[in-house]
Amino acid sequence: MKKIAFLITCTFLLLMKNALAEINANELKFTSTGCTASALATCGAVPNSSPTPTAVVNVTRPDWCAAATLTAVEKIICNNPELSALDTEMNQLYAAKRAEPSQVEAQRSFLQKRAIQSLESNLVRIYKERINELKGESPSFTVDTVETKSVQVTDVVKPAWCDSAKTDSEKRFCDLANAEITQLDVELNQAYKQAMKSLRTEKKNEMRRLQNEWLKNIRPLAQTNLELANLYQQRILELKQHTSR
Repeated sequence: MKKIAFLITCTFLLLMKNALAEINANELKFTSTGCTASALATCGAVPNSSPTPTAVVNVTRPDWCAAATLTAVEKIICNNPELSALDTEMNQLYAAKRAEPSQVEAQRSFLQKRAIQSLESNLVRIYKERINELKGESPSFTVDTVETKSVQVTDVVKPAWCDSAKTDSEKRFCDLANAEITQLDVELNQAYKQAMKSLRTEKKNEMRRLQNEWLKNIRPLAQTNLELANLYQQRILELKQHTSR
């Protein structure tokens, strides 16, 4: 009997030893991978290594941006998310009031004013003014001021050089000029000077020739101040493209 009891005890101790050895081996394995015995339930879980997807903001451009031909100012609006959003908001407001004759006239006036802008800041300003009008709110701006990066023109009707205009081209420009076209003339001169600075000496004569050709032959083609503004905007963009090269 004693021998049987001894064998049973030895077998039990052997089993306990093997069980403890297995537990220690498992604990060592989990600890070496950053897990502890108290966190075994979460060990072995594969971390989500996929990067968090970046939120993509889709800016819907106005439908008319798909037109085959766009004016210079329309291209500015279509390529600017803020202006695109403002245009959409304004059109939605106008659609609800287009039956009112006063709003039709106000919308026509807005489009004429928009057509002779070339600065994004000015476009944002007049869009917000028009939206406030459609909402029946007081305008945010009470002074008709043309804003530029370095020059501000208020209540200026014609460039100073119009007093000494001599050529037919200059006289025609001065007849059509208003405050906003005067500002475009200022911006054109600034863009031309910057373009000249960016050119090598051998290229400057060609730039002078092109500018004189534009002043003498292209600018006089305008029949209205809106056409004149469009010609100015296109030429300003051409000069800025030279500067950015």
